[in-house]
Amino acid sequence: MRALGYTHAKIPTQTTTWLACRIYLDFGFRPLPQNAVNNKDGWRIIKALTNHAALELFEPADMDEIITEGRKETG
Repeated sequence: MRALGYTHAKIPTQTTTWLACRIYLDFGFRPLPQNAVNNKDGWRIIKALTNHAALELFEPADMDEIITEGRKETG
């Protein structure tokens, strides 16, 4: 993409698929905290699960938050 002159790309993803998010982070994609209004907690959970360096601007969620979010999703 850089060779073609692109400097930015947007990939829609769901933070509930944390393995996909980790792959995107490994490839250099970064969530912008100011744009993470609706999924900030998801990125915090991914930070707690992966401790990925690319998520340094996000505070990790604690285990109680992760368990509570999981219960909400499964009903």
